[in-house]
Amino acid sequence: MLRAIYVDDEVYNHVLLRELVKQNTDISLIGTFTNGYEALSGCHILKPDVAFIDIEMPGINGLELAIQMQQSNNSLNVVFVTAFRQYAIDAFRVNAVDYLLKPIDGRELNRVIAKLKLNRKRAGEIPEEHEGTAPQIVVLGKSGIKKDGVYKDLKWSTHKVKEAFFYLLLKNDSFIDKWVLCDLLWPEAGEDKATVNLHTTIYRLKSTLKES
Repeated sequence: MLRAIYVDDEVYNHVLLRELVKQNTDISLIGTFTNGYEALSGCHILKPDVAFIDIEMPGINGLELAIQMQQSNNSLNVVFVTAFRQYAIDAFRVNAVDYLLKPIDGRELNRVIAKLKLNRKRAGEIPEEHEGTAPQIVVLGKSGIKKDGVYKDLKWSTHKVKEAFFYLLLKNDSFIDKWVLCDLLWPEAGEDKATVNLHTTIYRLKSTLKES
């Protein structure tokens, strides 16, 4: 699945894109930003596969932002989102994969997503044997993973690992600050202890998912 971020200073455009993305199982929106400088920091942390970027923004425009993002992540795909057709040539000068005109049309978005997926396959990032039915997370009565009709329990090493997993699953399209997690899981712990607990818990969670 493609992991995407969206950068646009107009919040209502975020709402539209989020709703369109929900209708496509090949992409997940993991972060949205209204400020280019915050997007740079967020891109470094989240390491998305694709960035949808508005061109006309205050502070730093989308073309400059794309160049700086690609300098720190040369595998990043950029798709510009703009209300102006005249930016098309400029968009491709910074190696953009494509561009979408506002208001974003669902069919056009699906076309771009299919193009991104094809590009990744050609680059060898999506091996053929990994395609097929996506695994399902089972949460009612049990907690496990179901893949191609086969169910497997998730073995939690600690209760906190399980709590962290379900909280992150609930917030799967949002950026979660580490201190929010620390406060939720270890409200009585000091800063240093909570940080150590968090790193250990995330390590154990990743190990559990990898085994499954």
